[in-house]
Amino acid sequence: MKPQEKPTNIELTCTEIGGLWGVFIQESMSVCFLTYFLHHLQDKETIPLTKEALKISQGRLDKIKSIFLKENFPIPAAFFRR
Repeated sequence: MKPQEKPTNIELTCTEIGGLWGVFIQESMSVCFLTYFLHHLQDKETIPLTKEALKISQGRLDKIKSIFLKENFPIPAAFFRR
């Protein structure tokens, strides 16, 4: 007798959706803040660190957005400039 196969696509729970939603909002705020900060930054030593932080936040947004799209869930409006 074969062991039961696990489903490959399990829907997100309310808690998981809420957590992703919150992180998406936070990371979108970080992107706005870091973009503004980088634009006005005068200390040359902190520019690479700020760019790396911006890259990390944008990467997290992309990952969460892909999860939402895969689950057919609406993308939060967040803090993006229109």
